Amino acid sequence: IVFENKLLSHIKNIDKKENGKIEITELYLPVDIVMQNPELPNGCEITSLTAVLNFHGYDISKTHMADNYLDKVPFSRVNGKLYGGNPYEAFAGDPTHSSGFFVYGPPIAKAANNYFQDIQGNNIAIDISGSTSEEIIEYLNQGLPVVIWVTLDLSHPRLNYSWYIKESNDKFIAPVNLHAVVLKGYSDGYVHIMDPLKGDVIHDIDRFFLSYEQLGKHSVLVR
Repeated sequence: IVFENKLLSHIKNIDKKENGKIEITELYLPVDIVMQNPELPNGCEITSLTAVLNFHGYDISKTHMADNYLDKVPFSRVNGKLYGGNPYEAFAGDPTHSSGFFVYGPPIAKAANNYFQDIQGNNIAIDISGSTSEEIIEYLNQGLPVVIWVTLDLSHPRLNYSWYIKESNDKFIAPVNLHAVVLKGYSDGYVHIMDPLKGDVIHDIDRFFLSYEQLGKHSVLVR
């Protein structure tokens, strides 16, 4: 296996098996910490994306991305019913307000790609939702940190809030403990995370990916 020099410098341990195959056992990508507070109390997704953009060399702030590139749909009440956006299409509410909720992968990838288009960037953001944990790890092996949706404490999703989608009038059941982080490495049964609420943290790899799966396997990368 031949690794690019940039990636090789971040691989901490490589095992060579008896059959000659190479296995990476420890890897760490230098994604700098970007905290969402105080400006974006509910902007974990766009903050995590910003950290990944910074990793790829783009000098852009979380607030600029949130203000100029993230599609948002405000909440409103009509005849006593709460209406809001479809998180697969736009952020539900406003990430700068405590009453804001969240967004899934497609609008986050769209925000990045609109930014790339404006500045004629060479990268592309891809919604890779549905990827398995093995596929996610392989992206890390390629030197690509991943924005990944889990719950705040890696517990089971708490589905105790809802609103109606404005366009379809369908009821949307929302996990209230949703969170987005950057997966940037792994070692010895653990994953290394840039958490926009806590900074650099480490989680048990099985528990982390179980939360990812229970929440619906939402993930985005920039390549």
